[in-house]
Amino acid sequence: MREQFEIWPQFCEAWTVSDLQMAPADVVQWLCLTETMLSPGTTMAGVQQRPENLPSAFADYDGPEKMGRICGWVNGLFDFEIIRHKDGGHVFFRHVEAEQIDNPRLREALAAFATALAETATQ
Repeated sequence: MREQFEIWPQFCEAWTVSDLQMAPADVVQWLCLTETMLSPGTTMAGVQQRPENLPSAFADYDGPEKMGRICGWVNGLFDFEIIRHKDGGHVFFRHVEAEQIDNPRLREALAAFATALAETATQ
C-alpha cells in the first residue's frame, strides 16, 4: 500500500511521499533562509506556498533597480528569475535541479541571484 502525501490531500491525492524529493516545509524554510544571503539594499518581500497540482513555494525580492522571484517545487526543481523595474526586461534566469535542499547547486544559484539583484546600472 502506498503512503499518501497528507499536506494538501485535495490537490495531491496522486502524489506519494516516495514521489517527492522534499517536503513543502523544507522548501519554505530554505526560501526564508535566503534572506541572509541578500546584499544591502535588497529585501525579501515575502514567501508564499502554492498547494495546487505540484506543491511549491515562492519568495519575492526587491532590489535597487530590479525585482526577483525564486520558485521551488517539492520535486526538487527551482527557478531563479530577475526583471528590471524600469521596463520589465529579464536580466537573470537560472533553473536548478536539486535532489536535496542542501545541494551546492542551490547555494551557487542563490549567490548569483543575490549578486545580480543587487547590481545597479552604474556598477
